[in-house]
Amino acid sequence: MKALVDNFDLIASLLPEKADKDTFWVIRVIKRKKDNPDLEKNSKFIKSYTVQSGSELIELKGKIIECAAKNGARAYFNPNARSWRKVALATLKRTAEYIASEDYKSVMVAADRCLDEGAAKDHKKIWVIDLDEQKQEEVTKSILKRMSVPVIAEVPTLHGKHLLTHPFNPNDMWDLWHYDVERPEIKKNNPSLLYFNRIWDDDQDGFLIENYETNYENLNL
Repeated sequence: MKALVDNFDLIASLLPEKADKDTFWVIRVIKRKKDNPDLEKNSKFIKSYTVQSGSELIELKGKIIECAAKNGARAYFNPNARSWRKVALATLKRTAEYIASEDYKSVMVAADRCLDEGAAKDHKKIWVIDLDEQKQEEVTKSILKRMSVPVIAEVPTLHGKHLLTHPFNPNDMWDLWHYDVERPEIKKNNPSLLYFNRIWDDDQDGFLIENYETNYENLNL
């Protein structure tokens, strides 16, 4: 069974048509142990990308898919906008700390490690509500509607979907949760799934890593 989740067009529609010089969004390609049982830890960071508009994301689609395919990885998009200026200042501070502690090697990755440290001005924070089954989705949407919390987007995942919303008081949701249904996980600073493409092997009870050389040219870019 082949599992494909391609949210490029959906995510691109959430981004501005015209780039703002100080605002950007982060995409990370991450290898997961659940897809790669031989991985020694739960996840391994592969590469990050930044985009400032929907069209820029679509332009990068081929490169992101190529990176994910080569590494048997997933691509994730963080819906919270970042500020280049704030990230640059955070990078400067962290670089100085690395130098002071004589950790010169880490200077090379200081900027990448600071990509999440600068929230963009005039962009309201976005939360991710992780849903795994239909009844859970129905109850969550019903309660959000009663709370007058709009759903910004519904992002498909491998086994369900992510609802993107602006912040609200979670206790208000739980006060209305009078259902025999598992509560969803509310993630306050997490990415959503952008791309996933793997083949499930019933014999191995896991995902196979597709051969990049023979399969990449056939991917739908």
